[in-house]
Amino acid sequence: MRRIDVIPVATGIMLIIFITAAAIVIFRNAEDSLQYETATPEGYVHHKSGPEVTDFNYWVSIKTDHWWRFAYEIVIRNDSDATEVIRADIRYIDAGGIIVDSTSTNYVTIPAGDKTTVRGHSLISASAAKNIEDAEIDISITK
Repeated sequence: MRRIDVIPVATGIMLIIFITAAAIVIFRNAEDSLQYETATPEGYVHHKSGPEVTDFNYWVSIKTDHWWRFAYEIVIRNDSDATEVIRADIRYIDAGGIIVDSTSTNYVTIPAGDKTTVRGHSLISASAAKNIEDAEIDISITK
């Protein structure tokens, strides 16, 4: 019968355990020290905060058998440290959340730290206008 020397086998097993434990510690420390970077588009400038809609009202100003005229007024404040050029998109929505009609304002320049009021109107067919229950607004900043 062949005899196996226990000391070299035990030493080999201990060496494997030690190397595995060391590798786990090294990889954990490396993972904790990783700093992730996000790419930013070229020309992007970070502002303190951007333009924000502070007030938005809409109402029916004229009704005929064929169309309704919805007037709107939007107050936009620019708290950023730069002049911004924006455009507002208005969506008129029915009770089911479906967009009945939409419109966009002209481009508006708002100086840094200032606010402006944008007024306008939309002509919507009477058959669609009678279903409008709400309106949403989004503003987009152009460069």
